[in-house]
Amino acid sequence: MVQGNMALRPSKDYAVQLSYIMNRKYILIAYANYSDDYFVQLPYQSSEELVLIYKTLNWDHKWTVGVNLVVPFRAWSPDMKMHYANQNLDMDNFRDSRAFILSFSYKFGGYKSKLKKDVDTSRFGQ
Repeated sequence: MVQGNMALRPSKDYAVQLSYIMNRKYILIAYANYSDDYFVQLPYQSSEELVLIYKTLNWDHKWTVGVNLVVPFRAWSPDMKMHYANQNLDMDNFRDSRAFILSFSYKFGGYKSKLKKDVDTSRFGQ
């Protein structure tokens, strides 16, 4: 069951990326992503019945920074050529399309618990 949240705020996302190509072969990428009023859908078990409830909640923010390194490597790839009569077909497979990618990400804290109102249980008939 999905439960709505009238207090949900839209998130604002910001991203920056810096790329550097070394020797026309290696790519180093540094990036940062920041989301203000980040929201996520969280599941929790209802205390009244055996049902899983999904509720979307806002967090203060989400901040991720990381570094990627792309290193191409040579691997075998078929050489596809056909020469018959006047028809010549050469399919060039891009050997540099294969890559080994090393990625590092760090997510900063920053979650601050907000004051929560007590739940009005009078409507439950108890």
